[in-house]
Amino acid sequence: SVISLVVILLFIVVAIFQSVYFLNEDEFAVVTTFGKTEVVDETGMNFKVPFVQYKKVVSKAVKGFSVGYDLNTGESIPKESFMITNDYNFVNIDFYFEYQIVDPVKYIYSSEQPEVILKNLAQSYIRDTVGVHDIDTVLTTGKLQIQTTVEDLLRNRLEKEDIGIMLVNATIQDSE
Repeated sequence: SVISLVVILLFIVVAIFQSVYFLNEDEFAVVTTFGKTEVVDETGMNFKVPFVQYKKVVSKAVKGFSVGYDLNTGESIPKESFMITNDYNFVNIDFYFEYQIVDPVKYIYSSEQPEVILKNLAQSYIRDTVGVHDIDTVLTTGKLQIQTTVEDLLRNRLEKEDIGIMLVNATIQDSE
């Protein structure tokens, strides 16, 4: 009958649209088939088996986030930026971090919120590092050392946590 033919044609059209996907140069696709994952990084048109394989697209591009200020407005976020030095002074310090997803399978499946983990670790290491320096060091000559220490600590911890993220750069934006 006509209804059966329409349903079959509709099924075929949906299957065709479900089997084709496109990847940009800065994207990975994680294709899952019956629980087994495969990473696809071929740019352009790719194919998958509809209704059997499922894909999630993950960006390869370097991304960034701020600690201590809002990236869009530039406004300070006191709960992130104010901390105490080892000589009991308060300092307002802002950082900018850049990271990249290097293992999309671990990024998707190792934790629910890998970016939240990254930001929390960054805040923790900033506080720990600033807390062992005096106010003069934090504001002047010690900025590079603090920045390097935070970057090294965070990079090493991300390697241990193995959540598919690599730290690219950490920069002190401002301290006062």
